[in-house]
This record gives sequence, C-alpha cells and structure tokens, in this order.
Amino acid sequence: RYQRDRIAGLYDYTGPSYDIDISSLRLSLFVDSQNEYPYPTKGFLIKAFYETAQTAFGGDIGYTKAFFDYKAYFGLRSDHVWSFRTMIGSGDNTLPLSQQFSLGGQNSFLGLREYEFRGRQVFLSSLEVRYKLPVKLFFDTYIRARYDLGSVWGKREAIRFRDLRHGAGLTISFNTPIGPADFSVGKSFYFK
Repeated sequence: RYQRDRIAGLYDYTGPSYDIDISSLRLSLFVDSQNEYPYPTKGFLIKAFYETAQTAFGGDIGYTKAFFDYKAYFGLRSDHVWSFRTMIGSGDNTLPLSQQFSLGGQNSFLGLREYEFRGRQVFLSSLEVRYKLPVKLFFDTYIRARYDLGSVWGKREAIRFRDLRHGAGLTISFNTPIGPADFSVGKSFYFK
C-alpha cells in the first residue's frame, strides 16, 4: 500500500500537523463461519493482520503493527443469541496518528463517540445478548444488550489494568431490505 497522510486542523486535536508518505506491506487473515449476515446465530469471525511500513519501500516513516479481532456467536435458540468479542492491537512508538487504533461507537464501544479515543495499543472485550422480538415492526426486530471492557494506550509501558473503561448499553436493530438499521444508547464509566 502506498498513500499520503495529512493531519491538519482537526477539531480537539492539539498534536503536531504532518504530511507524510506511507508505504507498507500487510499480511492479513480473515475467517468467517457466520451462518448469516447481519444477525448471525452461530459461527465466528476472525480478522487479523501484521503490517510493516519501511522507508526502504519509498515512504517517509517506518512502523510495525499487529491486530487480532475475534467474535463468536452462540445461539441458544433461534431467537436468543449470545456473542463474545475480544480485540487486541499493538503498534510501535513510531506509529503515526492516522494509523493508530481507535475505540468508540456503537459497533466498537458503547457510551463513546465514534473514534473517540486513539492509541498505539488497544484492548477490547465484549459480551452481548441479542433477542429477536416475536412481533415484526415492519421488519425483523432485535433488542441487544452489550457490556464492553477496554481501553487504548499511547505506549506499551502505560498499559495498566485500572485504566480499563467499562461500557454498557442497549440497541434496537431492524433488518431492513437495504441493510441493518441500529439505534443505540450507552454509558461509559470507570469503577473507582
């Protein structure tokens, strides 16, 4: 991959602006055994990669990062599904902002805005239960409850258990003909 990254004038970003060329190679693994999309009742999904960028490839910066994301579904009945997710990512200290891991949003961490936190290290673990309502509200309708635990860190040395953030929330989902429509509410908090 070859791309030019420019960071400038972002809202709430006080770090340095930059304009760099990134040239990287990525080795990826993607395994999907889910029985249906977008609301599977059994199976698992694995996304993993190892990426390295080097100045020898023609870029301005070198870095390495690795990522692993696993999500499994267990259907107790056709209308009642549990899912478990764990996500781990790590990058070195030269990883630029545009390539860092993010946390936040209804598909990542309930109670946080989309991409609210960024860092070179990420950990997320989630447990979700989904119930299919017996009555259709125009489309198949699901109620989901999820609990998230995770955080992002700027450096490996800064990783501490007490920094883990908790998140909990509810989602109502509609399986429409043009795709899923999800509406979520959540709260993010720390235990003191």
